[in-house]
Amino acid sequence: MPRQVLTPLEQQLLLAQTKLRQEMPDVAGAPVEPAGWFGNLLMGAKDVGKGSRTAATTNMLTGKITYSPKHMQGMSQTAIEDILGHEYGHVRQGKELYKGQRLPQKLWTGLKSWMEPASEFQSEYEREAYALEADRARREGRVPMPQPNVAGPGFARMADIRLPSKKGRK
Repeated sequence: MPRQVLTPLEQQLLLAQTKLRQEMPDVAGAPVEPAGWFGNLLMGAKDVGKGSRTAATTNMLTGKITYSPKHMQGMSQTAIEDILGHEYGHVRQGKELYKGQRLPQKLWTGLKSWMEPASEFQSEYEREAYALEADRARREGRVPMPQPNVAGPGFARMADIRLPSKKGRK
């Protein structure tokens, strides 16, 4: 049987996964796959709301990480490791969130957490994942990337309606 040749990006992802298995053995076995058409559509919808490019995303219910080959193409090895480390952080959060639950309970928990305001749910998990990235950078002697304001409008769910603050009203 002929040996499968990996693309340069697939080689980078494999190296990143190998390194992260040592750093995060409890979650680094999570599946990492290229996004299909639907995943790319969802990542594109997230991009519109944030005004940036989503390179990878995690389904916290299943623990599966999907990535956009288009957006990750040409990234440095360090950037790919940071992105996967961030996503593995979300896998860990999902394990904790759904710990000991059966599928119906998981679906209910997921629905409840999804319906919480972004400032109470999304920001908490994103802050933790970005802090994980920053900690990795410091351990490796790198300056951490600036952390985005995950409570800002760029990270709001598409259904959120942001009202002006009382300071802005007269």
